[in-house]
Amino acid sequence: MLMPKRSKFRKQQRGRMRGKAYRGCNVDFGDFGLKALEPAWITSRQIEAARVAMTRAAQRGGKVLLRKTDEGLDPADRQLADALMRIYEESGFASPRPDELPALLRAAPDCVERILAFLCDEGRLVRLSKNVVLCYNYVRKAQESAIAVIQEHGVLDSADFKRHIGSTRKYALAILDYLDARRITVRHGNHRKLAANYQERLL
Repeated sequence: MLMPKRSKFRKQQRGRMRGKAYRGCNVDFGDFGLKALEPAWITSRQIEAARVAMTRAAQRGGKVLLRKTDEGLDPADRQLADALMRIYEESGFASPRPDELPALLRAAPDCVERILAFLCDEGRLVRLSKNVVLCYNYVRKAQESAIAVIQEHGVLDSADFKRHIGSTRKYALAILDYLDARRITVRHGNHRKLAANYQERLL
């Protein structure tokens, strides 16, 4: 359930619901968002039930993300998560290996791995393989580039894909293997083609 990890008091003050909400209403991740048109008290069980229903309806064709899911993190973890996101947003297609993060952040390895797993579960980061993690927006950009090349030329040469994204062979192959695993592309030797009904499985 959606509950803070720690709180001083178990019982929460209900407060008031006056006026309109002007925060937390932007689509920061993904393509679509659901917004309430009137104020109401919603329990964590109702939110979880809605998330399960939407995930079942998506049928592996999308991912359901909830805003404010980092409220369960304490201030130190939230600060570490923000620093981790800045590293991946600035590095793009040259992101560091996960085992290099503790030295960059000057934090304990188990703590960094926990925050990294949290950001991947939340959808802000995508773990392509054991040693390759990319920002969600860069994976989307690579996916769009691969689809555009295949639609234009019929196939995508895996050796040339690194030029299309301006990266190295390691990241290009990790992205292509990830697209194969999601059944967006199908591998034929060194070439990729679009899978049938690939639109249903896009990021």
